[in-house]
Amino acid sequence: MSTKMKRTLFCIFVFAAGCGAGVLSKYLDTVAADGTPVHDLMQIIGQLLSQLPFWVFAGCVIAYYSRTSKAAALHVLLFFAGLLLSYYIYTGFLFGFLPVEQVLRWAVFGCCSALAGYAVWYAGKKGWSPALCAAVPIGYLITEGYPVFYTHEITNMAALVMAVGLYVMMPRSKAQKLRVLPLTALVVFIILRFDLVAWLFGGL
Repeated sequence: MSTKMKRTLFCIFVFAAGCGAGVLSKYLDTVAADGTPVHDLMQIIGQLLSQLPFWVFAGCVIAYYSRTSKAAALHVLLFFAGLLLSYYIYTGFLFGFLPVEQVLRWAVFGCCSALAGYAVWYAGKKGWSPALCAAVPIGYLITEGYPVFYTHEITNMAALVMAVGLYVMMPRSKAQKLRVLPLTALVVFIILRFDLVAWLFGGL
């Protein structure tokens, strides 16, 4: 099998994985609690999949392990295109309507995911710019996770765990990990100070 064919098949796989993730996410949204361990677990997974931190983490992993920065942009875009298409097609099938404004807003963010994927790919390199590429998603996940200390919510805890996972994964040397720390603190401060998450994603 040629290299070109392998790359094409992987792109198809990434898109299909996004489609599967979108259907699973919406399906788990509809699971009613009945007190059984299986349904409780499904609800917990549904809560994780229904919130942005998990998808930021997934996109970072896809981008980071892509072959090149351009491949990272393409893979992330295909994954989120599949995710959003399947999620909203399934939503329309279940409820007979689509929230058009919400779909359009998420479509814009989905397109922006290619740029984010391109940037995250560089997080494994050396220097302050790659450190910033790592610090942005890590800092975002920390802002989503730190309320766990008073909410005790599993979704907040998961966000912190994913932040730690990215910090362990992306900077490849001790020196680079040290560069990431102050930049992450700066990202956290900016996000919280200017309430950027609510500004960007409020109403979604």
